[in-house]
This record gives sequence, structure tokens and C-alpha cells, in this order.
Amino acid sequence: MDLTNIDEKINNLFDSKVLPATGKKYLLTEIDKAADSYYENPTHPDQAYFSFIDTTSQEHLAAYLTGFWNGLGTPEFAGMANELSELAFILSADHQSQSEELSPFVYTMY
Repeated sequence: MDLTNIDEKINNLFDSKVLPATGKKYLLTEIDKAADSYYENPTHPDQAYFSFIDTTSQEHLAAYLTGFWNGLGTPEFAGMANELSELAFILSADHQSQSEELSPFVYTMY
């Protein structure tokens, strides 16, 4: 798939769904100069890295994300699960195809 098309899909998803969901302050809109750090302890540290999610298909990933975000009480994100899983699989396939090719910028010096 053309990366320009993927960029457009990502931008559209962000503009149409992610930005409106920021009403709950998911994204910082201003810098707090008085803050020592922006680090917060994970709410669910056992689920912080998503390495345990079934990613064998887009449907499995979307179902997991929907349940996860509904469980956190964030249905505005759960509604994005199908689009996010589609984009994740497109980007993953593109990454895998790039990983198989030897970059012309790679060289060995002796």
C-alpha cells in the first residue's frame, strides 16, 4: 500500500476521532512549567505493553482493544478499535516487507 494513503488514513483517524476524544485530557495541550515530571505510574502495569494480545488477525486485535477500552470506561477509544487494528496490520505488513529488503544505505567498511 502507498505510504501516502496510510498517512492520510492516520491523519483522518486522528483528526476525526482522537482529537475529539481529548476532551478527557488524554493529550497534553499545554506545557505545565511547574511540573517536575510528566511521568505517571501505569494504571494497569500488567497490561502496559500489549505483548500478550492475540494479533493473529485484525478481528482479534480489534475485539481485544474494544474490550480493553470499554473496560477502562473509554468508549470513545473503543469506537476506534477497528480502524486502529486495520492500520496496525497495514503498517506491520509494510514494516515486514521493508525488513526483508537490504537497504541501499547499508554498507560495510573494512
